[in-house]
Amino acid sequence: MINEKDLIYLRKGDKVTESGELSVIKGYIECTTSDKLLCFIGPGSVFLTSDRLNFSNAIVYEAKCDAILLETSGIESNDSFNTEKKWHDYILMQIFSKFEILYLPAKERLLNILFQIANDIGHHVVSDCYIPGILVQRELAEYANCTREYLSTIRKELVSDGWIANSKQWVLLDWKRWQREFGMDI
Repeated sequence: MINEKDLIYLRKGDKVTESGELSVIKGYIECTTSDKLLCFIGPGSVFLTSDRLNFSNAIVYEAKCDAILLETSGIESNDSFNTEKKWHDYILMQIFSKFEILYLPAKERLLNILFQIANDIGHHVVSDCYIPGILVQRELAEYANCTREYLSTIRKELVSDGWIANSKQWVLLDWKRWQREFGMDI
């Protein structure tokens, strides 16, 4: 049974300040370091925050919309050490992957970022993947390390090349193609 005291309510833009094991009940949490996207955490996902895992407060968890988290640290688990290690390894892997894509052209960086976001929080409908509308173009441009204007140009190219749909929402067409090109789900 969920106790009200274990729930954490966040508004869009609020930072997660609690330490421990947290489960996203509603909303989306962005995990960044030095304003670089590491991952998104969506409903049903569990993540860990602690001084040991936070690399001197370098990792920031921010609500991208109104969110509800459940503090699950008090729930007994024989696997808490493994969970912490897996989360630590996952964050390190995300940091290293960001270094790898820094040297790619902007179009490739954007494709990689879209693939990652779709893996983290995308909704699969038939053969396509829909990214929730929680990001603005400015944020995607920052993640891809390019200007908004150039991002708009890249977006038109991706539509023309059949990677994404020509719509306001980011819709990744033919998800199997994305997986073949960028690897399986992360």
